[in-house]
Formats: sequence, C-alpha cells, structure tokens
Amino acid sequence: REAWSRIRGQLQVKSPLFRHAIRLVVSLAVGFCIMLATHDPHGYWILLTILFVSQQQYAATLTRLMQRIMGTALGLSLGWALIQLFPIPLMQSALIVVLGAVYLGCRHTRYLLATVAVSALLLLSFHQMGMGQGVIPTRLLDTVVGSVIAGLAAWLVLPNWHLRQWPGLAARALRTQAIYLHEILAQYQAPTGKQDNLSYRLARRKAHNADAALSSAYSAMLKEPSRGGSAQKEASGRFLICSHTLLNYISAIGAHRDELVLGHVDAGLLATAETLQRQLDGLALALERPQDASSESLAKDLPPQIAGVQASDDVDAMQRFLQTQLQLALQLVPDLMEQVTQMTQTVRIRRPAVVQGSPLV
Repeated sequence: REAWSRIRGQLQVKSPLFRHAIRLVVSLAVGFCIMLATHDPHGYWILLTILFVSQQQYAATLTRLMQRIMGTALGLSLGWALIQLFPIPLMQSALIVVLGAVYLGCRHTRYLLATVAVSALLLLSFHQMGMGQGVIPTRLLDTVVGSVIAGLAAWLVLPNWHLRQWPGLAARALRTQAIYLHEILAQYQAPTGKQDNLSYRLARRKAHNADAALSSAYSAMLKEPSRGGSAQKEASGRFLICSHTLLNYISAIGAHRDELVLGHVDAGLLATAETLQRQLDGLALALERPQDASSESLAKDLPPQIAGVQASDDVDAMQRFLQTQLQLALQLVPDLMEQVTQMTQTVRIRRPAVVQGSPLV
C-alpha cells in the first residue's frame, strides 16, 4: 500500500517526476522523427543525447547540455589527436581501455570529463573498424541537435519552474520545523527523557530534508529565466536565511534535550513554544493559500511581546538556555512574516494568469 500510494502521488501533472517523464517522451519522439527524416545512420546519438541531457530541473538540463556539447567537441579533438600521434592499432586499443576506465569512473561525478573520454573512445573505436570517415561532424551535429531539443523541451513542455513551486516548499519547511519542535518538547516533558524514537527521527529528517529542498530550489531558481519574479527571488533569499537560522535554533534545543531535569519544564517555556508553533503553522497556511493571506491576518495572532520570555535568575542554566533559544526563534517570526507577505502579494498578482492558463504553462 505504501509503494502504491507513492506511485499514485506521482501520477499527477503537478509532480516534477511526472512532468519530466512527459517532457522526456515528447523530446525523444521529436528526436526520433528528425532521425527518420534525415536518414542519419548515426541518428541514435540524437536520442542518447536527449536521454542523458534531460533533467527534472531547467537549470540542471541547461548545465548538462552545455557540458555535453563542450565534452563532445573536446573529446573528438582529443580522439583525432590520438589517432595522429598513435597510428598503431595496438596502442589505440590500449588508449580505448584507458578512456573507458576514465568514463566509468567519472560518469556520475564529473560529466564533462566523462563525455570527453567517451567521445574520444568512440572515435578511436570507429577508426579501428575502418568507419572513421565523417564520424566527427556527424557526432558533433547530432549532439547539438539532441541538446537543442532537450533544452527547448525543458523550457516549453511542462516546465518545472521553481519560482512557482517555492511557496509550497517554503510552507513545507515551516510545517516540518513546527512538528520537529513539537517532538522535541514532548521529550522534554516525558519522564523517560531523551529518546531517539521513530517519530522523533522522522520529524528531524523531514525538517532537514525540507530545508535542503528549499536551498536546492533557490539555487535552481536563480538560474531560471526571470519572468518578472526578481522581487520574489529576493524575498525568497531572505526567507531561506531565516529558515536556516530557525532550524539551527530548533536543532540546538533538540541536541540538549538530555541535560534538563526530566519532566520539569516551565509553563512559560511551553507557552512560548506553542506560540512559535502556532506562528509557523499560520505562515505555512498563508503560503499555501495566498488568496486568503494579508499582512493584517498574518499579524493578528502575533503576541505583543514577540521577544518571548525573558530569562530570569531563579531558573537553572538549562531552562535559561531554552528560554534564550525560543526567544531567538521568536524574533525571526516578524522577518519571516515580512517575506511571506511579499511572496503572497506577488503570487496574488500573478494568480489570474496562472488560473486562466493551461496546466502546460
């Protein structure tokens, strides 16, 4: 049931994996039609280029196709130079083995070097079979054609723009951090104290995974066409900094949960933590439903003293530490609220065009 639920969750247009699958099918079909129309005996290089270059993200596809074109050009030049320098077939066979080892060792980590190696290997192999005539221009042209098809598909066919996905990713990051904080405080109140049980580990992993996804999406967003989203990109960058800082404060609370006298948590601390959780959930809801969000609705539940509980001298060092961490976390709420308000306003401005447009946009 769990496996089927995960598969079913990807069978919808909003899924990046589903969009990538449709985009790959369309681009391969176009490449196959070009191969048939041109009667290219090596037209399968177009399909292979599309297959290796196409990525889920527009920025990743752009980076990969540039590496593919540059690596192919350099590899063909290297292969031609090796043929001229080492005309003996036995020496060329040894070079093929070396190039094959370089390709297998670098194909997952250094794609440019792997492309250089496999292109030189291919040219040496065709030369040994007596089929080297015309391989260089054909290989280079097919690589360029396949890369252009993959790049246009990433831009036109169900593009996976992170600028539009950012509010959902930001809301997920806030919600997972609120759940993580809840699990930490539950252990502070439990008589058993620190326990790395399943619920705690899941909450911690989801919070850090959501934060990593947010950072990755922001990096990809900066490489995408602007499309009038410069203001949202700027707000997203400031939001990312606040989100990172907030997660660090919460993680610090979790790291010291075994140092408190078990079951002795001040009521003021619990109230402060509940306030923080409520604020994070409210901000997440505003990101998920920007049409209902406004600066007034976001601020109506904000406590007057947002600085939180002041540390007093009649509590132990660990309680004071908790007070300080929660106070610092609460001080980030106004900054988060400001960025959320700016992002929701930008989304509401774009909303009519998105609603009336096709899902293919």
